[in-house]
Order: sequence, then C-alpha cells, then structure tokens
Amino acid sequence: KKMSLEVRTPINEKSSATLEVETLHTLDDTRLLLSRSGSFSSLPSGSYRSHREERHHKKESRCNSTTSVVITLTAILLAASLALGLYSTITLTTPRYPSCTLNPVTCKDQSSVPDLFTIAKTVLVIVPHPGDAEAAAGGTIARLIASDITVHYLILTYGSRDFGPVNMTNPAELASIRQREQRQAAAAMKVASVDFLGLLDGDFDNTENIRSNVTYFIRVYRPDVVFTWDPRHDLSLYSWGLDHRDHRITGQIVLDSIYPNALSPLYYPEQLSEKISPWIVKQCFLFSWEWNSVKPHTNVAIDIGTTMAQKIDTMLIFKSRIVGSQAEESRLQQVAEALGSASQMKYSEWFTRIIYATST
Repeated sequence: KKMSLEVRTPINEKSSATLEVETLHTLDDTRLLLSRSGSFSSLPSGSYRSHREERHHKKESRCNSTTSVVITLTAILLAASLALGLYSTITLTTPRYPSCTLNPVTCKDQSSVPDLFTIAKTVLVIVPHPGDAEAAAGGTIARLIASDITVHYLILTYGSRDFGPVNMTNPAELASIRQREQRQAAAAMKVASVDFLGLLDGDFDNTENIRSNVTYFIRVYRPDVVFTWDPRHDLSLYSWGLDHRDHRITGQIVLDSIYPNALSPLYYPEQLSEKISPWIVKQCFLFSWEWNSVKPHTNVAIDIGTTMAQKIDTMLIFKSRIVGSQAEESRLQQVAEALGSASQMKYSEWFTRIIYATST
C-alpha cells in the first residue's frame, strides 16, 4: 500500500512535495519515499543519510540517529493508519486569501475567472503623478466608467518635480498647475473622486506611514480592482520614461497595502470602525507595455477602440507635461496601435493581472 501526503503552497506550484509510505511485509521494512520535482530519495527505516551525510557519518552520527528515530516512528504511525484503512490520501493546502481558489500570481487557468468588466463594481487607480492614470490606462478607465463602474483616483504626489515643456523653477507653482490639470481631466472622464497624498516627487519610499495611508483608502473605497504601476525594474522601458523610480516604488507600496495590510485587521486597527473594515481586493492590474512570453496567462489586453479618442482628449488637458497637441496625439496613437496589433485589436492597453479572489 502507498499513502500520498501532498504539501502544496499557492505561491509556487513547483514547491509541491509528495511523501509516500510503502508498507512491505513487516513494519521493519517500511520505506519513506520523498519526491520533489520528480526526483526520489529512498530513506530506509533505521537510517537517514544523504550521500554527504554518509561521508561524514562519524561526525554527525548522533544527529542522524535522532532524525532516524523520528522518521521511523512517523513511518510506523502512517503504516499503522494504512493497515487500519483510515485513509488513503491526505492533502494539506496552505491558505492564501479566504475566498481565493487560484494561485494569486501564477494562475495557469483563468478561464473561470470573471473578466474586468464583470468583477469590477468599484475601481481604485493608484499612481504617483498627475496624468499617469490617463497615460497608462486612460482608454480602459473610460470604458469602465462607460460601463457604470465607479472609479476613484489616489495620487501620491502633486507632480511638483515632474518635468515637461513648462519652464518653471517654482515647485509649488508647478504642483498647483498639475493638481488643477488632474482634477480637470478626472472631471472630463467622470472619475468619482481624486485624492492626493502630497508626497514629494522622487523622494518617497515604501514606508510604514505611506502604506498605512494607502491601506486606509483601500479600506474606505473598497475596490474590487486596483490599477497601479508594475514594481519590477525593466531597463527596456527606462529610455521611454516608463520605469521611473516613483512608478516602481508605488507598485511596491500598493501590492504591500493590498496584501496583507488591507485584509488583516491586525494592520492599523485604529482605522477600523463601523464604516471602515478590512477589505479583500479581488484583482490588481499592473500597467504593462511588454507581453510576458514566459507567463502569457498573466497578460490582459483591453480593447480601447471605442475610447481611444477620449483618452487623447483627456491627455491633452495636461498642457504642462506635453510638448504639443499633435505630437502627443501621434505618440498615443502609435503606442495604442502597436499594442493593438500584437493583440489583434486596433487599439489596446496591456496589463499584468494578479488574481487574489475569484468570487464576483
């Protein structure tokens, strides 16, 4: 008889291990077979030695003897249970989110996962600078709002150091202009609310205080989906201004705030009240401009053919950060066309999707 004891972690599928107990004629003949990633090691009862331990047997004999006794006793108990017919297979699963049935990051089968426009009733877009949301996901945001989905903005800085064609040396004045442009653009898109944390461009880190503030807004707005920058460093995007330090750090802050902070009542309990409670974000969309060929299942292309014009009009509101209307319109169309052609659409925006929960 054999008993399979599987230990699986949802973070990495390859970490699965199978422990088999092979009962022969007597308990003395019991063998433990430990398989990991397809390789098997035979561990006879009464001894527990790897090839390395064999070479150093005299030096580590006491440790090996103790380990041997523990494993032998374990084998006897498991074999006895088998003989009694109590069970044939035990599976231990490490929980992630209470309602999560799929691996949050590397889910291979997303066929049963509700799409963005089905699962989202409320969306929170978290970016470091004014104009980031519209540039990276303006077409998608316009589609969400057109589908009667509520969208909120949380912007970490005022954009007081964000360069552009405006020849300005006064950060406070530039911050005022950028805030005004952002509020005008959000109003044009019919975004429900715009909040600023007021951090300084290029001078903030993934700190406890900032995570606390971001966690607070997640708990207040209770979004089903969060949009933000990808925290991973990508040199190929650096020359295009898409791998800004603030972008990466914002992504780190947001992912840390979604899990575990917003979920657990043990983080920032002073925030909790009758109206504010822990919250589970179902999905997170990271802005992307490159298709992930290694894990294509994490890619999501959103068709923005019906909202491309609205995205361009909204971006032209940010006069302090664009060189010229025609150049900006041409640039936006070029990018959307390139992404669209790779995903069999006229215009599209790309994202890396992280799944935390699958219920609608």
